[in-house]
Amino acid sequence: MILGREWNGAAAEPAYSILDVMYELWSIDTVQKKIVGEGILLSIRDLLVAVEAAGLAASEKRKHPDKAVHSFHFDVDWYSPEEMWLVDLGKDLVYWLTDGHSGLPGFAPHLERELGGHSYRQAVQRARPGSGQFRHLRSVIPHVE
Repeated sequence: MILGREWNGAAAEPAYSILDVMYELWSIDTVQKKIVGEGILLSIRDLLVAVEAAGLAASEKRKHPDKAVHSFHFDVDWYSPEEMWLVDLGKDLVYWLTDGHSGLPGFAPHLERELGGHSYRQAVQRARPGSGQFRHLRSVIPHVE
């Protein structure tokens, strides 16, 4: 239970997939040792809680009838730039913990394409430099384009 509690699974993509993959990864002993060894367990937990909150907020915006728009970019359009920055750090965390391997459990091929897509990259760029709370993690976890 990397969040310290059960996850309800209602977050919008791509936050949903990041959390889903992290639950899979958390059961791997070497992943836990890497996080604990870097001394970032609490920061990782806080990041994943923030990613979940961003995904839940995006999910609520998507459901609101006054905000209905058609999106070709899964749920990126429902995230603020700051929320996308958190999601991007979560994505980088997943790649860092798996040494950049593709075909991750819970990451559908279309989602990996979208995470590298133009709309996604633009949203993340607008949020630079990101949350001060997670700048230490950003310095530890390499950015993946």
